[in-house]
Order: sequence, then C-alpha cells, then structure tokens
Amino acid sequence: MTNTKVKIEAAGLESRVFLCKLESTFPSGWKTLKQVGETIANHHRIKNGRRTRGTVNIFCTPELEEAKNHAKRCRNSFDLLNPSWDGGMRIVSKNRIDSHWEWADSVTAENQSLFNIAIESILEQKERDRIELSEGEDGSVYDVSLYPSEEALRDKYSFEFKLGVIPDPSQDVRVGSSPEQVERFRRELMSQQDQIAQEAHLTLVKRVEEQLLRVIDRMDKYNGKKEGSFNDTLLPNLVQIATVMRDVNIYNDPAVDQIATDAILKFKDIGASDLRSDEGQRDSTKQEAKVLVAGLANLKSSKY
Repeated sequence: MTNTKVKIEAAGLESRVFLCKLESTFPSGWKTLKQVGETIANHHRIKNGRRTRGTVNIFCTPELEEAKNHAKRCRNSFDLLNPSWDGGMRIVSKNRIDSHWEWADSVTAENQSLFNIAIESILEQKERDRIELSEGEDGSVYDVSLYPSEEALRDKYSFEFKLGVIPDPSQDVRVGSSPEQVERFRRELMSQQDQIAQEAHLTLVKRVEEQLLRVIDRMDKYNGKKEGSFNDTLLPNLVQIATVMRDVNIYNDPAVDQIATDAILKFKDIGASDLRSDEGQRDSTKQEAKVLVAGLANLKSSKY
C-alpha cells in the first residue's frame, strides 16, 4: 500500500457504534483495625504508629473472592475485545449489538448468582465467628459491628454495563451562547473527539498487528515440541479481533475493511491440527500474515 495521505474523518460514528463499559463494586471483607497496627508497632518497636497499619480478613470468604474474580475476568474479556474510548468506555459495533447484550445478560446473571452464594457464605462465617469468638478463657472477642447486614452487603454490590454517548460536534449547540462561542465549542469538541478516535483506532490496529506477529513467530518456531508451540485459539483469536476492527472501522476506511476482511477469509478455515502437521501450511500462513502486517503500516500513519 502507498503512503499517500488522504483526508478521512471520524464522522458518523454514532450511527455505527455505541459506547459501553462494565462497572462492578463489591464489599471488601477486609477491615483496618487500629489495635492491630498498635500491636505491630509495639512488636517491632516502631515509635511512629502511622507507619503501621493492620488489616484483618473479617468476611472475605472464598465465595466472595470468586464473585470478584468473575467480575475481573468479564471486564478483561470485554475490554480485550472492544477498543477503548474516553472515560473508560469501550466501542461496540452495532453489528454486534445482539451478541453483546446476550453475553452481557448472561455474565450479569452469573455474577449475581455468585454474589448471592457469597452472601450466604458471609452470613455463615458471621455465625461461626459468633460461636467461636464468644468462647474462651478471655471472654468474648466477637464484635458484631464488624459484620454488615445482608442489606448493607447488597448496597455495596453492583455489576452493570453502562452506556455512553458519542457527541455529534456538528449538532451540539450551547443554548444562549454567541455564534462565536458555539463555533469555538464545536471546534474544540471536534478536536478532542478526533484525538480520542485516533487513539482508539491505533490501539485496535496494534492489537491486530500483535496477533499477526504472534502467528508469524509461532509458525516460524514450531518444531513439534514445547518450544514454539501454540494454542488452538491462535488463529480464532486473530479472526475475532480482525472482525472487531472491520465492524468498528472508526474512519469508515476501505483499507481497514479490506485488511480485516483478508485476515478473516485467509485464516478462518485453517485448523490448528493442520498447522501442526503440515509444514507447507505453516509457511503459507506465515507469509500471508507478513503481507497483512505490511498492509497495516499505512493504517498507523497520520492520514487520519
């Protein structure tokens, strides 16, 4: 591809994509206790008590940790597949709107179920502590105030997909402002949005490039042994991220569509077993990937 600069603008995005982000919060289960910090300070002879802080696991049960880890995995999967926008938002193509919300509803229900199990485990932990800590020669050390109620636990929990809006600088008008102020606002908003769009575009192109380079590296090093080995998902992952690049296509650039489509068509029907058993297939796959990497160079230029 040539490096001829053309003027392509990130316009009409609101008709092709939408913004979304996954946010989640959970009760901690860990409590900072002053007396624990004082014990540490006394034991180590630290005069400045502010240098010591002691935290105790009051009710962070394995079940609560699993709910938190599930949320992290979901957020990582969502962020990995969808390019970033401003304010922590991710860009989702409207071509994928049905599959997106089907997945979002599924993982939301799954996390809510895990959190319900976590609440049961926390209440059981509270009861065990009440029994165990209320006994002993030194009397009760059970402090009920350290354990929140079920209602308080639920108030601290959230797992939701929040939608954002891509502003249209050509339509947004500040009521009551002078024409000069309105025009200045539009220019500034367009400039900011162009910068955000460029960063999102380059991030997505880099993701495709990284996956292609990984394919090249694995095809070059594979020798049937552990060194140079690759997972069955090597090419499916490439096809998936190429599909995202094609569907989002921030600048509606035919070159983006062409490279993404080429990657999808060239690699979607190649099986991992074929690559492992056929040296010729590995070599042709490596060469095809190199051609696409070269084609991506122009997509990282300043033509946008």
